[in-house]
Amino acid sequence: MKLYKEKKVNPMGGCLPMFVQIPVFIALFTVLRNAIELRYSGFLWIADLSQPENLFAGMVPFIGSLNILPIVMSASMIWQQKLSSPGAAATPEQQQQQKMMMVMMPIMMLFFFYTMPSGLVLYWTTSNLLMIGQTGLRNLKKKVAEA
Repeated sequence: MKLYKEKKVNPMGGCLPMFVQIPVFIALFTVLRNAIELRYSGFLWIADLSQPENLFAGMVPFIGSLNILPIVMSASMIWQQKLSSPGAAATPEQQQQQKMMMVMMPIMMLFFFYTMPSGLVLYWTTSNLLMIGQTGLRNLKKKVAEA
């Protein structure tokens, strides 16, 4: 809080909150890949949470199959970033960097998660959607308080 008061820098902003999620992420990755009890456990359209979705296997040119969940995850990341991004950066260079990160991070995560187990992508997507809800409520309360 001292850092926030003196320098106007939020210590909980940026990548710091991800350090809480990283051990859970690594544990889920390992469990979903190795736990025999979770093999062939389905959820909605996903037949096996320990494998990528692989919808329309062999029917999609160039990539072989379609994984919808990583695409939904990338879209939720873009939505979350738009809700939580600060109004204006201090300099034009910072604005340009912020724009680039808002585009590149979801694309990069799409490529990383496209072949990951569906359960892991489902966890990350659910986390994003809960953060969107939390940020939306916070922004709504802020608008009501200002009015």
